[in-house]
Amino acid sequence: MIAEVGTDPCEEEFGGWRNVVKRWTRGVDPYDRLKSNLLLFEGDDPDVCIEAHHIAIETGLPTELGTADGHFIDQHEKEPRCRKEDILSKTELDDVVDLRP
Repeated sequence: MIAEVGTDPCEEEFGGWRNVVKRWTRGVDPYDRLKSNLLLFEGDDPDVCIEAHHIAIETGLPTELGTADGHFIDQHEKEPRCRKEDILSKTELDDVVDLRP
């Protein structure tokens, strides 16, 4: 995303990619309750999901989270359902798209 937005002349006119994403990330509510209820818990995965959820809320537009990381998609040991279903039921995201080759 950084490479594409950074080369877009329209975005550069408005301050470049940092200015474009700043409006989404400035003051992101940590959504503590949502974060603690997601099945995601590895590394930065919950934060990435929360940020995508926040973008969906802020823009009010259909928002998908594309990932090549199975932690967002798969059902893991002893979990009641797959994580994609869990994310879609608890967030404002419209889809979690599996980009694994």
